[in-house]
Amino acid sequence: MSKYNKGLIYKNISGNTAQVLIDVRENISGQLYYISICNTHDTEDAYVDLYFSKDVSEDYFEHRRNFDEEDSLNFDEATKQYQTYYMAKNLLVENGNTLILDNEDIIPYDNSQYSLYIKLLNGSSTIDVIMKQDIKL
Repeated sequence: MSKYNKGLIYKNISGNTAQVLIDVRENISGQLYYISICNTHDTEDAYVDLYFSKDVSEDYFEHRRNFDEEDSLNFDEATKQYQTYYMAKNLLVENGNTLILDNEDIIPYDNSQYSLYIKLLNGSSTIDVIMKQDIKL
């Protein structure tokens, strides 16, 4: 789960499994305008994927129902369909360095439709992510 503090979101990321930075179900109060990705590994460079993803399973299965003779379709986690849009793919963050994405780099997105994910290429990579958002009062 994310830690929130005055518009800041903190995450420690390790391993090569995609991890949610901001889930579609988390109602953030404003747009992101800053992301810091710090490579915290002692010796290794980190390669990072940063992307938006939307679950379109219901649309997909509704389309299939319209053209399928079967009355029932199996619907489980393995058959989910996603739309994915990469902000960065295999982006190098060298050992001991920090990558800063500011409001000119970050694409505004609809958090009610899309989740923000990060994935590391190498399973032994470690990074810290700090994000800032506009606070709407």
